Amino acid sequence: MDGDQALGGFSSEGLAAIPAALKPVIEAGDLSGFVTLLWRKGEIAQVNTIGHRDVAGGLPMTRDTMFRIASMTKPITSIAALMLLEEGKLRLDDPITRWMPEFAGMKV
Repeated sequence: MDGDQALGGFSSEGLAAIPAALKPVIEAGDLSGFVTLLWRKGEIAQVNTIGHRDVAGGLPMTRDTMFRIASMTKPITSIAALMLLEEGKLRLDDPITRWMPEFAGMKV
């Protein structure tokens, strides 16, 4: 990999833009902190810990900070599926077995 490329094929400049974009949100007091992770081609390309997990106690955000994420996986998965739909990689009428063959013949 050449000098201007970071792990996972992302540019170093692009990776640096992530914490730079989030820092003003924390400085404005809108959120206390973030943990971001980029995963590509089976490798972690970047992990950022920004801000605090406990503002009053001054405890910094860490890679293993626990979050209450509620039921956010459904809307995130839905958006990812719609992005694939826009790219023509997914059709709404695809049978589930196209993507998960282990479901073939399953009775519910």
